[in-house]
Amino acid sequence: MKKLNKTLVPLELAESQLTASNDGHYFKQHQDSGTEITTAPRVLSTVYYFHREPKGYAGGELRLYDRLEQSGQCWPADHFVEVEPRSNRLVVFASENYHELSPIRCPSGKFEDSRFAVTSWLRGADQENPVTTFGWGHFHCGTVPVI
Repeated sequence: MKKLNKTLVPLELAESQLTASNDGHYFKQHQDSGTEITTAPRVLSTVYYFHREPKGYAGGELRLYDRLEQSGQCWPADHFVEVEPRSNRLVVFASENYHELSPIRCPSGKFEDSRFAVTSWLRGADQENPVTTFGWGHFHCGTVPVI
């Protein structure tokens, strides 16, 4: 958090999603946190990449945009850093940062040639939970009931 120039906050929940991206897939510019109740508490985003070798796709870079702020409003700058999705690479960034996934080219169209990513979002809590001891001492691991 210090590296991202962010204050260490108590954490409440972690969400994760596994995505297989194939030919023509992309994700337009967005933030992982926002005003919606479902995304507002997100403070930290992570993306873990993996794929088979040799890589069966091209593209799929993560573009992380600089932010412009004025009068309490934020928007993406024109400048961005492009991160190549190398296998076994973890990228960590503030959820409020604008980012996008560049288009993927996968000539075979085969699932096994996809760009795989595990995306996780850490949500901030209003206050510390005194009964938890994981991570920063503020994080509680939950379980999803099996139906």
